[in-house]
Amino acid sequence: MHGYIAVQTNLTPLRQAQTELVRMASFDTLTGLPNRALLLDRLGNLLSISERQQSPFGVLFVDLDHFKEVNDTMGHQVGDELLQLIARRLQAALRKQDTVGRMGGDEFVVLLPATDASACQAVAQKIRTALQQPLALTNLPHYRPQASLGLAMYPGDGQSAEILLRNADTAMYAAKAHGRNCAEAYSAAMSAQSANFIAVQSGLAQAIDHGEMCLYFQPRFKLADHALEGAEVLVR
Repeated sequence: MHGYIAVQTNLTPLRQAQTELVRMASFDTLTGLPNRALLLDRLGNLLSISERQQSPFGVLFVDLDHFKEVNDTMGHQVGDELLQLIARRLQAALRKQDTVGRMGGDEFVVLLPATDASACQAVAQKIRTALQQPLALTNLPHYRPQASLGLAMYPGDGQSAEILLRNADTAMYAAKAHGRNCAEAYSAAMSAQSANFIAVQSGLAQAIDHGEMCLYFQPRFKLADHALEGAEVLVR
């Protein structure tokens, strides 16, 4: 006598759980954009392709201006709402082959494959214009976002993911220093300026720790009667 035994198992819940784990590992839960890990993976692939094809591409660092004030004044729920709307606007302003991801906080990175410097700068201005259009937030019906953008180009501004991101970030901080709500392209002078600032800051801290700073009072006199009217305090 012969017989058959069949065992069936529904793997759908397991497959769904595996898919969700992959999604959580690769995409930002708040905005749905690629997260830092996936963004770095795509940047690595873009570097390999661009090196083979001898093709330039751009990396844009986008940082919202005054985001902390929105969080502190209106609460984190409104801040999250703003980030979600900004993510949609960034996606709408880009081509299908471009990538926009959230690095964390209010920082976004845009990858622009097969795009030269002038075209990247045009995209940066397009993004800035799109972002600053009024939008409706809870209890802020006509809020106008602003963003500072920094641009670094492959291969001129770096030939590795780390250097390109660092230089785009440096350019973004230059945009902040120049009044915010603008876009800046990276230049070597920006890195030199940053290095000099860090050197001065470290040197001052070391001088204070070693007691190398002295306090001086320089008296101020009135010209009319030479009476003492105060003093300037100097540190040397």
